[in-house]
Amino acid sequence: MAATGLRRLLRAAAAHDATPALKALLPLTAVGVEAPLSSPAAPPLVALCKSLLRASVPGASTPLLRGVSDLLEANLKRGRRYERKMREEEQRSLRVKGNQAVGQAGGATGENLAWYHSRLTAALQRSAGSEPVRQARLQAAEGERRSWVNHAWAASGAGQQRPATGTSTASAAHALPDNPVDIFREMHAVGLMPPRRMVVHAISSLALSGEHGDLERALAVLFFMDMHTPHVACTNCVDALVSGALLTQPPSGGVERALDIAEALHTSSQLVPSTAVVNRLLEVAASRVTDEQSLQRCKNAMRRFAAARVPILADVSVALLSSAMRLNDRATAVWSCRQIRARGGSIPAQLLLDLLEWSVADGDASCVDFLTEELLRTDKALYLAALNNPSC
Repeated sequence: MAATGLRRLLRAAAAHDATPALKALLPLTAVGVEAPLSSPAAPPLVALCKSLLRASVPGASTPLLRGVSDLLEANLKRGRRYERKMREEEQRSLRVKGNQAVGQAGGATGENLAWYHSRLTAALQRSAGSEPVRQARLQAAEGERRSWVNHAWAASGAGQQRPATGTSTASAAHALPDNPVDIFREMHAVGLMPPRRMVVHAISSLALSGEHGDLERALAVLFFMDMHTPHVACTNCVDALVSGALLTQPPSGGVERALDIAEALHTSSQLVPSTAVVNRLLEVAASRVTDEQSLQRCKNAMRRFAAARVPILADVSVALLSSAMRLNDRATAVWSCRQIRARGGSIPAQLLLDLLEWSVADGDASCVDFLTEELLRTDKALYLAALNNPSC
């Protein structure tokens, strides 16, 4: 039995190593590994699983094998699960019914929902810390949360009066586990389906806190929503996770982590961030390029989002052009110039002239023709001539 479970675990781990993007969505924290699982600096998942088993308590290896294997296999099937849930949502309008279920909850269900909501609010406030910006974000969302919770109380016959089970929630919440993932698991265990907006709010609040570890908790809540609820992730979830990765310091966050999460969500579920978040991510990534590998990754990300029909601003290509010139990558620089022109942007005059001289020296006639035409079409040649030959 143990041998069969071990083979199953290693097969699932090897499948993740073959598709590294999927590892960005795993709610796992490996002991002794500073980089995220999807980072090139992290060891292969197969090696981590073997290390985890060696460090496990004797007699506990079988449940550990089963638990980790289930998690990895569920992550591999995330795309098929998402497609099935989308079909079910279209057929039965699950999202609309899920929102209505909050207002239709009555009796003990409405009271329990209010109690869990109060616990979640307290947990998110403690997780967010005391920074004024994050507190303002929580307060701004409180009105929306209160509206649908009060609706549940009213439907249960309590009107605007707080239910009896919620009278001491403020003090009781401090004595209960403050991990939002545990709260959702507890709701699932007692048969109470968390409303979609409640789950999305938890993902957004955790991801945007900027605190170490909260981004991983947000990914764990997303994993719970994918595996244990009929709800599907939306653009708000993707925006929060990608923006939160940009806010969080490495190794938990950073530009590479944000690109990992965006690529993983697109690869597994065809989910992409909003246009504003995509352009912010790409512009930050392009401006922080440090080597040829990160330059090509940013270029590939631009191609991926463009293929997903996300409008890419010309400013992103300008940032990539500057980085390509700095790293002496003429091919990427010329590609960036073509992207800027295709998007109606303006190529910086000095970069255009430097690239033209470079192309002439390399004997690339097609690039010389394109860049010369661009100089003449936009009157940049006159501007550069005026700079080189001032009249006064």
